[in-house]
Amino acid sequence: MSKLYTRSLFHYETDTDGVCHFSNYFRIAEEAFYDAFRDKFPHLAFAVVESQAQYLRPLRFGSIFQVAIEKKERRRSNFELLFTIQENKIPSAHIKLRFVSIEPKQWEVIALPEQLKEELENYAPRPNFTYS
Repeated sequence: MSKLYTRSLFHYETDTDGVCHFSNYFRIAEEAFYDAFRDKFPHLAFAVVESQAQYLRPLRFGSIFQVAIEKKERRRSNFELLFTIQENKIPSAHIKLRFVSIEPKQWEVIALPEQLKEELENYAPRPNFTYS
């Protein structure tokens, strides 16, 4: 089971009211993805090809939040992950991102390697984590 990605919201990620700008939820999700996968797959590159967001409750400057990753779907050369961003066990947003795996030298989409397929199976829904 993967660890939760945890950090606080920085001032530059907020608007003039101190609320997280909507675009930063996508950045936070991608940051959590690379935190979980970068070291395990340094020979691959990933590109986001589809995104969706559901905003539930704003994060504010200084909020300490967690991000959980759940595998939603896996295909031959792409996969969809759900990122639940929450503060104090209260969901702030659900972000869905579809990634393709890319061979970085030729910059071409490739089939998901077996090791990546196996790793994705570790990203099942988390007990004791709020999903809506």
